[in-house]
Amino acid sequence: ITSDDFIIHAFGSGITYFKGECEDNTWVDCLLYYGNDNVLHGILNHYPFDMPPYQEAGSVNIQVRPDRRRKGIATILMDEAIRRFNINLEEQEYTPDGERFIKKYMRSSRIYKIAHR
Repeated sequence: ITSDDFIIHAFGSGITYFKGECEDNTWVDCLLYYGNDNVLHGILNHYPFDMPPYQEAGSVNIQVRPDRRRKGIATILMDEAIRRFNINLEEQEYTPDGERFIKKYMRSSRIYKIAHR
């Protein structure tokens, strides 16, 4: 993924929701993070349904523009996803970078701790 893949402009900054509808009456919950420049900086996809062979119901994935990483965008997206969706972070599959992020996130996120008391 290159940063050019993410150059999508919006009106305003922050998180918006997009319901990515599929042909079989299923959908993907998409949280889109736009920066102050009104450009898409990150995406979190939540899969409420099994989508073989790649996604199981409840799984999530996050993508952040390479030039915007390590600025808290993935944390902001994950906090919002925890608020909105029933996500079990212990039942996910992770890339090595994703596993490092999630371990730190689970230790430090106030939102995650509140949701999992």
